[in-house]
Amino acid sequence: MAMMFASCDKTEPESGSDTVTLNITVAGLGSDDPVTKTSIKEVWENGDQIYIWYDTNTGATPDLVITYNGSKWTGPASIPAPSYSKGYIKCLYDGRVKVASKTDYTYNSSTFNFSFDIDSWTFLTEIVVVVSDISGNASDYTLACDKFTPLSGAGYTIGADNITATKGNKGDATAGFESDVYAGAAAFVFATADYSSSAQDFRFTLGAAGETKAYTENLTLESSEKIRTVKLACSGFAEHEAVQLWENGPYWATTNIGASAPEEFGHYFAWGYPDGYVRNSANNGWVKATDSSSSITFDEAGFPDYQTHIFSDMAEAGWGAGWRVPTKAEFDDLLSKCDREYVTTGTKGIRFKGKGAYSANSIFLPSAGVGYGSNFYNDEGVGGSYWSTTQYLDIYAANRLTFTTAQPFPMCGVSANDKYFGHNVRPIRGTAPVLVTAITLNKTETSIAVGQTETLSVSSIAPSNAADRTVTWQSSNTGVASVDAATGEVTADVPGTTTIIATANDGSGVIASCTVTVKDYQLGDYVDFYGLKGVVYLYNSKPYIISLDEPAALCNWDDAKKWCENKGDGWYLPSKDELRAIYKVKSKLNATLSSIGATQLGTDDYWSSTETTALSADCVNFTTGLIGYVNYKNNTCYVRAVKAL
Repeated sequence: MAMMFASCDKTEPESGSDTVTLNITVAGLGSDDPVTKTSIKEVWENGDQIYIWYDTNTGATPDLVITYNGSKWTGPASIPAPSYSKGYIKCLYDGRVKVASKTDYTYNSSTFNFSFDIDSWTFLTEIVVVVSDISGNASDYTLACDKFTPLSGAGYTIGADNITATKGNKGDATAGFESDVYAGAAAFVFATADYSSSAQDFRFTLGAAGETKAYTENLTLESSEKIRTVKLACSGFAEHEAVQLWENGPYWATTNIGASAPEEFGHYFAWGYPDGYVRNSANNGWVKATDSSSSITFDEAGFPDYQTHIFSDMAEAGWGAGWRVPTKAEFDDLLSKCDREYVTTGTKGIRFKGKGAYSANSIFLPSAGVGYGSNFYNDEGVGGSYWSTTQYLDIYAANRLTFTTAQPFPMCGVSANDKYFGHNVRPIRGTAPVLVTAITLNKTETSIAVGQTETLSVSSIAPSNAADRTVTWQSSNTGVASVDAATGEVTADVPGTTTIIATANDGSGVIASCTVTVKDYQLGDYVDFYGLKGVVYLYNSKPYIISLDEPAALCNWDDAKKWCENKGDGWYLPSKDELRAIYKVKSKLNATLSSIGATQLGTDDYWSSTETTALSADCVNFTTGLIGYVNYKNNTCYVRAVKAL
């Protein structure tokens, strides 16, 4: 038997309105239906709805909704005229079971004709997965399945604790879960049209606080089921508790590495070394936490390679993949996005509390002191210090969160400390910042005259989305040349060679370098290194070089400038005063030029870069040393390029 429903309740539209009336026919639902899969519903029930979209793309809101009230279908009195010749429809029976199909519709200026037969529809069984024994907020959890499609919309509310699912559609929660009550649970709603009378393995992946745990459930789905409830127990996550303190922020562990409770100090680490240390049994030195026979001192003797040591994440080494040491930026966020409370009784320390929706979450950092030598720099109970991954502006130090609980002026901030000091580590979970993989400098080798400066720079950093793109500069031989750690400006002090190193500040350990040769240049010296060639002259007590050649033919002024600039980085056409300085030592320069077989300076006019008008520029005669009369730029003269050393 097929049940027919002709049109929904309606009234005639007002004269002149741009609407059409509905004429809907629904067929195919009944006990004699030959299609087995429709037996889950024998008759239309109060509240059943049909959603209609005028296009094949379904948005958040359907163009038309009709509802069955127990005896007939009801809907709007009139609707806007559809714009397409085909529509997409979905039927939502009681908020849970769904069917879907495409169908043709026709309409004229007054009537919208829509007919469909649900025998051709596909029924979707709803899979509700309940995860029990969770901690924290249900909204912190995610769930994926290899064979089910997640449903979007408002979530279920399960059990007396009113824990709301993070995924799912509206529905009657109690009907789907019978009499069970799930305290401390989260629900996730999926849909499937894949019916099978045989058992299948379904893989679920539960995620929380940056961790994932896979579960495999063997299920047999029957076509007669409206809802299938799958129960999973939340187990197998790491033993270390973590809380989120602000929206989209990382999850902060509630204990230090090596501690079993928030108030315990745990292990002490030098920056980037994976081994943690604790006090020895006599409390007069430091021993490895995993080997009490292995002692260490927190100083240069204990960590002699601390300047060049490649950072190894102490949190990942101690607790496993997914855990990491915070960056300086994340400590800055901790200071700016949380309230803080200095605890000055009992175990002293500082408590950071989330704000707003995260106000119930907090972490406590105990005042564990700072390890130095065989003892403490700051004693236990006075203050605390926690490493970040971020190197400071030199290779000797790294950034750390530090605080003191000493009264009356407790303080907290981010500052630097030498890498060999012993600090605690508070791990975090969550998406790690992208680290630098390569640095390219503007030069790999250069020369600088004694007393002169040159600023090196970073040409590129890879990848382009690296979180921290800053570097720290250092010189391998500060006796030859020093470098500003922040700007890369190199100052040449005495003749010799040094390597200037740029190190990524993100803890990746990536470096780039430039070899710097410092020369004490004298008048007439021949320079030939790193592809740079010329003869030295002095101008204002600073060394410069003149080029070994001149253009093959005389040049006008514009071509003269271009010829000089085309020789490369730093070459230029000298001013009239520079030309006069060159003229005065012409014989000395020519002696060197002659000895190496280069072009000697001539006796005629040489262009200068000094303009006298828009159409003219000065030249210098290399027989008299006098500045020539006003020379139009379209005239031709000799040319010699110069460059500062």
